[in-house]
Order: sequence, then structure tokens, then C-alpha cells
Amino acid sequence: MKSPLGCMALGIGFLLFGSVAEAKPPVQWYTRLDKDVVTVGDEITYEISVTHPKGIIVQFPTEEKVFDPFELKRHRPFPRREEGIQVTEGIRYVLTIFRVGEWQIPALTIDYTDYRESALPESPLKQGQASSGVRSSVSTEPLTVLVRSVLGESPSPGLDIQKLKPPKEDRLPRIFRTAAVAFLSVGALCIGLYGFIHFLPKQIPRLQREDPKITFGRELRILRQKLDQQRVVTPQDYENLARSLRRFLSGEYDPLSLHWTTHELHERMTEYPPTRSIADRVHQILSASDLVKFASREISRDELELFLRDLEGLLPEKPG
Repeated sequence: MKSPLGCMALGIGFLLFGSVAEAKPPVQWYTRLDKDVVTVGDEITYEISVTHPKGIIVQFPTEEKVFDPFELKRHRPFPRREEGIQVTEGIRYVLTIFRVGEWQIPALTIDYTDYRESALPESPLKQGQASSGVRSSVSTEPLTVLVRSVLGESPSPGLDIQKLKPPKEDRLPRIFRTAAVAFLSVGALCIGLYGFIHFLPKQIPRLQREDPKITFGRELRILRQKLDQQRVVTPQDYENLARSLRRFLSGEYDPLSLHWTTHELHERMTEYPPTRSIADRVHQILSASDLVKFASREISRDELELFLRDLEGLLPEKPG
């Protein structure tokens, strides 16, 4: 018969083993800050790099409010690197702040979607069905930044600036001095308000990003109208069609679609379920455009019409 102490030790062992055996997330991250002591208004470069297996799509935060109290000036992704089954990618943020003191860049949430078959509960890819993947996220650690004023360190407490100035003669009564200061203050305030209203530039409203499907549909309609009006198909028509298709893929699936070659784009589209079904047709359209542009391939109007019908089929409903 087992003793109570033995049972307790066995239970503690199971708990420790369960905590150690807990699986780590497939996305590993690290952050880098170019400097942690800055002057008010200086630019701060904040980088996040992640490593994960193929079959995972990572989405970095880009909204300004998540960096409060810092201001996000601009951001740019790193070039994507692949080593075997591992992928390394990242993003660089340029921040600034106009407050003196010690501030923290808040912890950021990195969302990712796992499309690997091993991560899906019932492997729907084997049945030929599209999958939305398994969504999850990881969070970075906050980083501390010390912000100093443009005057640098505070003066020594023993230094009294008033002692370096000659004493002023009190020639006017106190009430006149107060009235003069009030008059000058009101005048300066009125001049400042007048200049603010009439001379300072107006704030430009921020444009809302348009849905990539709406933009793509409008560009296809413009191209079709142009083909209906002209008799001859030109290489520029093929080039415009390929450019619109790449912009659509960049906004809807992956921002690096604009920079990959046709062969590289086809390889990456076949890796993810959302684009696997259209990968071959997109590759055929872009390859035809490359041949027309670089190899002086014969131009076919019927072929271009067929490409237009295929691309219009990518849109679930006719954009308004």
C-alpha cells in the first residue's frame, strides 16, 4: 500500500512534468531598440523579428494607438528569409515622443494564422476543403526609453541666476506693472490666435484605405472599357492587367506580392490554402504578360478576354 507522502510526491511530479511539457508557440520573436536614451523629438527605431515554420502567416500591428504615448511616423517590413522549413521576417517602426521623462513602448500583440495540416484539428485539407487556419497571437515585452529635454541636465542647485543680474529699480507702482503685464499677455494671446487661424496650414484628413477587391474590380472595368473602344491589343494592356493583379494579391493576401518574380509568387501561393486554388491560373496570366513584355510574344485579344473573365471571377460580388 502506498504511503500518503508517496502519492503527494507523485502528484507534484505530474504537475511539474505537465508544465515543462507544455508546447511552445510556433512563432518565436525578439525585439531591438537602437537607443534607450533620447532627446525630445528624436526618432527611435524599434524592430521586431519573428521566426516560424512555413505555412504560417504573421500579421504585425500597424495602428498608431497601440504605440501610445509614442507616435508612429512610419513602418517598413524586413525582407523575408527562408532557411529549410524555417521562415524569418520582421518589421521596423520609426517612433518619436515629445514628453520628458521615463516612458515605456507598450507590449505589442503579434497575430498569426497557422495553415499547417498538423495544426488543424481534423485536417480538412485532405478532403479538398478550404481552411481558415488556426488563429493565435504572441505578445512582446515593453521597453523603457528615457526622454530628456533639449536643455540637457538640470543646472546645479547652488547656482542662482538671479544673483548674476543687477537689481531692478522699482520705478512704477505695483498696480501699473500688473496692468501692463496683463495687457501684453492679452495682446500676445490675440496675435497668437490670429496667426493660428489664418496662417498655419490646415490639417489634411487621413484617407481611408479602400478594399482591395473594390479597387481591383474598378481597374478591371476600366481595362475592359478600353478594350471595347480600341481595335488592337497592345503590350501595355497585358502589363496593366498584370500590375492590377499583383496589387490585388498584395492588398488581399501578402504585401510582398509586388516584389516577387512570377515563379516565386506561384511557389508561395501554393503553400497557403486561401490562394492554392487560383495559384496556377494567376501563374499562367503573369507568365503570358512576361512573355509579351520581354520576349515579344504574339498578342492575342481572345486570350486577354479570357484572362479578364477569369480575374472577374475572383471577386465574390460585383463591386459598386
